[in-house]
Amino acid sequence: MKNFSQSIFTQIIGYLVLLIILITIAAIALLPYVVAWYLRDMGVADSQWTTNVLLGLLYPCGLLALLTEWEVFRIFRSLSQNNPFIIQNVKAFRRIAIYLFGIAVMFIIKICLLNTLMTMLGAFAFIVVGLLMLVLSDVFHQAVVYKEDNDLTI
Repeated sequence: MKNFSQSIFTQIIGYLVLLIILITIAAIALLPYVVAWYLRDMGVADSQWTTNVLLGLLYPCGLLALLTEWEVFRIFRSLSQNNPFIIQNVKAFRRIAIYLFGIAVMFIIKICLLNTLMTMLGAFAFIVVGLLMLVLSDVFHQAVVYKEDNDLTI
């Protein structure tokens, strides 16, 4: 029976995660152009303040998203090596939660400055997923404790 690390499915997901990271880097690099296009498409007349607000919020969100994706890649790499229950993954889940809460804070600031329904839903979603990552961190921590205890048992 094939183990998980030899699966073609695992390799495809690994490449997809790397592709998402590259797309995020490109999106961050093209952010000023995308914001200008978006505002022009929305018909915002005097958009310098709006542009500054959006860029000021989207750059930190992009960086936090990139850090989140990198942590997911590291967790996935440990999974593909058949070693997911390690303390590094517990810490990675906690860092992901912090990054997601940071994005939620950016969204809450945007709610105060340029509110939209999607911004409110996004803030709520990032808070919920951040809480889920904290729970997952605790689950993995418990698994690490059980694994270490089992490794010491003959």
